[in-house]
Amino acid sequence: MNCLFKNMRTMCLAMIAGTLLLTVSCKDDDEATVTGFALDQTEVGFLNHGGAIEIRVATDETWTAISENDWCMLTPANGVGSVVCVIKADSSYLYKERYGKITFYSESGKSVEVAINQMGYEPTIQLTSEEVTIPSYAELDKSYIDIEATSNVAFEVVAPEDLDWLTLEGESKYTPSTTIPRKQKFRFRFKTYTEFDKVRSAQIKFNQTGKPITRAGEIQKELLKEKL
Repeated sequence: MNCLFKNMRTMCLAMIAGTLLLTVSCKDDDEATVTGFALDQTEVGFLNHGGAIEIRVATDETWTAISENDWCMLTPANGVGSVVCVIKADSSYLYKERYGKITFYSESGKSVEVAINQMGYEPTIQLTSEEVTIPSYAELDKSYIDIEATSNVAFEVVAPEDLDWLTLEGESKYTPSTTIPRKQKFRFRFKTYTEFDKVRSAQIKFNQTGKPITRAGEIQKELLKEKL
């Protein structure tokens, strides 16, 4: 008899505890309910190569979003209730910064704008090395050096007029097809050097051509060639 009473008591306590847990759970759900319409950020920025950024929509309404620019997109662009969206930006093709906007609209007539900016590509001429040492002798089919320039501006390779032991093969001018920096290889042929008691050198310049687009003016890179 006593054992039965204890078991019944245990069951009653368990039922009471379950009721309390259910009540607390419902209360937490009520507190988590979102009302209104809001975003966790209203300004986002991208680097020149693009990318993706998450943005959180907090609402209990139906909503839609519209991008004013074709280089940035939102996924999803509509929904019901709170959701995490992703803003994706394409790689830029400009030297300067560009701006965009995505506007979110709720069914109750509210709207929130997200301002977007993306960095452009800085005009540049970068050499793999700005000083190169070459041997005094090499077999004819190996008597050359390759210099790689990474650039997104037009430039010309300029050598001193009296330079006779180092010559450039191919075109001396380069015109980029995009503002994204690309690599371009230049091959220089050199002659055998017999004056071992002296050092000969030359400065090869990579000068930007056309209208300067940097605040400091034209870009100029110098490559020092030394013959030992």
